[in-house]
Amino acid sequence: MNSRLSGDWWNQNKRPILEGEGVLLGDIFRYPAQDFHVDQAAGSALFDGLSPESPKASIQSAINLAVNGRGDRIWIKPGTYEENLDTTGKDCVHLYGVLAGGYARPNVAPASGSALKAGSQGVVTAHMRYVAVDAAAALVQEGNGFRHDDCVFDGDGNTGALIEFHPVVDDDGFTASEGVLRRSYVRDSGGVGILFVNPGPPAGVGPTGVVIEKNIFVGNADEDIKDDDTVDSNDVTFGNGIIRENDFMTKDKAVYIDLSEAPNNTGFLTANRFAGEVNTTTVALVAGIVSAGNFAPEGIVGTIPAP
Repeated sequence: MNSRLSGDWWNQNKRPILEGEGVLLGDIFRYPAQDFHVDQAAGSALFDGLSPESPKASIQSAINLAVNGRGDRIWIKPGTYEENLDTTGKDCVHLYGVLAGGYARPNVAPASGSALKAGSQGVVTAHMRYVAVDAAAALVQEGNGFRHDDCVFDGDGNTGALIEFHPVVDDDGFTASEGVLRRSYVRDSGGVGILFVNPGPPAGVGPTGVVIEKNIFVGNADEDIKDDDTVDSNDVTFGNGIIRENDFMTKDKAVYIDLSEAPNNTGFLTANRFAGEVNTTTVALVAGIVSAGNFAPEGIVGTIPAP
């Protein structure tokens, strides 16, 4: 980083901000993020989005204003946003519903295509609702270092997955890895809930280090969590991942979790609760994924060995 003082910017403690927008605090560079505001009802394309009194009308217009890597925060009022959001080229952007929980979550409901393509690194979203339609996922996660917290992922006649952890096929720097999905609803998919994908060559790398924790899965027609491997990949769709403390609430599904397609999968499945009465047909795992301390009404959950 260029450490020459700009002379133009000072924080409230009268410490200098360096060129590159870093604030020098001891040995740490901290970046002053910008807040943007969105209001579907009161916003306008003519507003700058820099205050609640001058909000943008669309979420994507605010994303477009964000500076790559600065950690800009976008505060979104309740409303229905018929948009296909795409964060590509905007690392570390944050999307926040301004009111936590309930029906106050902003509703991203496109007519077609995905509600959110997280195509950059370090994307954070919270208190949002994303809707899946047709074969497109509500969320396509490509970048690494993500966090989605207190969100709802809803099916609306969709036939695919609600969430895809889907690395970029020709760039092994975007592998949908080292991120967290937590405290969210994954519900009413016409297909699967979550799909872990290895897209195959040329990169051929699957997601690693993903944590799925404290979520509720309900009403998904097929598996709640599943993987999809590709020929000539590294045969990992779920590497060193953790699935813990989730509630799988649809009663008596034959298979709730199937991570058996990629033979080199590794990870840990623990402290999950399943509504299945038959505990020998709950999860299908390869040997590299350890299952311990998961529960169904009949007791400890059994596994289906991978073929």
